[in-house]
Amino acid sequence: MLIWTCAGTGANQLRMIVATSGYGTDVVAINRDWGTLPDNTTAYKIVQGILFDVSPNAVTAVTRCFWTAAADVPTGATRYFFEKVFVVNNNATTALTGAQIEIASESPNLPSGALLDLGLCTSLNDTNTCNPRQQSAGFVPTGVSAFTTQPAFVNVPSPGNLPSGTAPNNAGAQGCWLRLTLPAGTAAYKGSANLRTQGTTT
Repeated sequence: MLIWTCAGTGANQLRMIVATSGYGTDVVAINRDWGTLPDNTTAYKIVQGILFDVSPNAVTAVTRCFWTAAADVPTGATRYFFEKVFVVNNNATTALTGAQIEIASESPNLPSGALLDLGLCTSLNDTNTCNPRQQSAGFVPTGVSAFTTQPAFVNVPSPGNLPSGTAPNNAGAQGCWLRLTLPAGTAAYKGSANLRTQGTTT
């Protein structure tokens, strides 16, 4: 969901809601700081949608992960598919220390038996790939130590930091492999997953 400040102080700002619990009553976490901080004069609406920033780095293409993935027939075998995405810290001056990443939510829930797990690359700016994207049971992409069942935070490998840098911060991209497990006969599914990153700044 998105939050849109539609009137008052800080009007006409859009932010993506990334969490709705753990912060107190009627408080949500958003994907980045407000340009103008809302106050008690601000009116807002919660709306459905997806937010793509145009500044400072415009989104020029969108790829839907696993869009060609399909389960085998009910009498067939389990299939395993892999996709790689990156997480970066675009704060120009402050590193995110003690960084952790998880797949925070899958909406709607995955079909029964299907799994979406996370494996982090052991070094920043990892360039390893896997081809084809469908692999056998037990496959782990080069540069990944293991996969963790989600949701569960995974520590960014040593030294555990996402370094500061101006967007798109090519100096410190953390590679994240997603593994989709589809048992034979898994029902068709259309949904989304959210990556959540947390840590400490110093």
